[in-house]
Amino acid sequence: MFRGKGIAGVIFRTSFTNVVVLVLTTLTSILTARMLGVVGKGELAAITFWPILFAGLMSFGLPTSLIYNLKKDPEHASDYIKICTSIIVPLGAIVGVILWFFLPIMLQQYSQSAIHIAQLFTLVMVPLQIIINILLSLSKAIDQFHIYNGMKLNSSLITLIGLVLLWLLGGLSLFSSTLVYLCTSIIVLIICIRHLMTHMTIDFKKFSKTRVRPLLSYGIIIYGQEILGTVYNQADKIIIISLLSPREFGLYTVVFS
Repeated sequence: MFRGKGIAGVIFRTSFTNVVVLVLTTLTSILTARMLGVVGKGELAAITFWPILFAGLMSFGLPTSLIYNLKKDPEHASDYIKICTSIIVPLGAIVGVILWFFLPIMLQQYSQSAIHIAQLFTLVMVPLQIIINILLSLSKAIDQFHIYNGMKLNSSLITLIGLVLLWLLGGLSLFSSTLVYLCTSIIVLIICIRHLMTHMTIDFKKFSKTRVRPLLSYGIIIYGQEILGTVYNQADKIIIISLLSPREFGLYTVVFS
């Protein structure tokens, strides 16, 4: 079943990947708390939280709409991909700039070094996370679930290995830990693009504007649902980051994991 090409095999492999990712994420959370201390864990969790939150909020339902429209109209895949990317990636970059000024307000109880690292990380990672979300949707849209599962698994595994290696070498700090998360995302992004390009060709010429409407129409329909899902999953962290100290947030993230 693990190697099967049918729907049962896909479901089994995806479920197995989710379990492994869950285990790796839990180990990473526990080990970072032990390696950085509870305060350092709280600061790291606060730094890495914002790109995930705002990449979800700024999607406008377009990654999911991409799946729907590629299934419905695969002949114009290049147009849909270019439209999706050209709309939300620049918006993500703008949001990253806005958050540069917003984060010091939200992270008043954190050290100045943690706030500065969060500003730099968020500025780069919001558009990067949006691109990753688009690629995840694209891999599902063209039925390349091994790429989808590989992105999730490699991200968790490379992050854990990178943090442990830094710890063993005595170079683990809040900045270097954040850098591991950033480098991991870039590595996974490059690997994913390389694999996707073997399954499809994207025409980088000007896209057809007639594809904008169906992509946005379906995206808007499901955007409200996606916002509610994102807020439901992340609302507790928004409140806790704003009200509690890094130590308390670090304890919360470990227990939650």
